[in-house]
Amino acid sequence: MTLSPLHEHFSSLLGQFVEVLTEELQMPRRSAGSTTLKRKKRLRGLEPDRSYYLANEPLVRGKETLDLRRDPPPDLGIEIDVTHSSLNRMAIYAALKVPEVWRFDGQALVSYHLQANGTYVANDRSLHFSFLSLKDVNLFLQRRTQMDETSLVRSFRAWVREQIAKGWPAVT
Repeated sequence: MTLSPLHEHFSSLLGQFVEVLTEELQMPRRSAGSTTLKRKKRLRGLEPDRSYYLANEPLVRGKETLDLRRDPPPDLGIEIDVTHSSLNRMAIYAALKVPEVWRFDGQALVSYHLQANGTYVANDRSLHFSFLSLKDVNLFLQRRTQMDETSLVRSFRAWVREQIAKGWPAVT
């Protein structure tokens, strides 16, 4: 599939925002990027736009290859849907047991949390950054036309630091 510059821009920004959050909150993180995630037994697989190990980072630390038969899936997947819908991909994420998927359609950012019954429920808060309203993140995404990417990420970092000073937890 051909990815548009807008798709890649949003993917990069959201990835950088996750990285800023984990750095400023001193949370362990392993980036898995768009690594192909598959389970042959379930005949399911996909390549997220971005993915991260957060809570399960210690379980995959130092591993050069990942096998979802024995390793956990990433804790967070990111899907950008500015040209087509990835709603059908949510069933694949569920089969792979990815606990959280952020989906951005060009207008709104929504976090989907995997439930015990294997379905996702939409939420305006992140599972892994529960103190973070995704509406706030969305405001930064909407500013992308007002400044360059470096300035936008720096302003996001400054905002995160302000929130930490106001009482955000050091670790979730």
